[in-house]
Amino acid sequence: MLIGFLTNVVQLNVINTRIGNMETRLDAHHNLDVKVDARFNSLDVKLDTLTGKVIDLDNRVTRIEAKLGLS
Repeated sequence: MLIGFLTNVVQLNVINTRIGNMETRLDAHHNLDVKVDARFNSLDVKLDTLTGKVIDLDNRVTRIEAKLGLS
């Protein structure tokens, strides 16, 4: 009976260690998710800025074409 009890205690310790390792890995993945989200948000802002500049350039070219009678 004592051997069975000790075996169960050892198994519970192994399971507890494995759960702790999984929590550590999940935390690392969460940190990676946060970093990736931040980079995508930064990329989104840069893309919006670039799109705005292209639209401004298109408007300027359209006005120049209208003044020169090319449109």
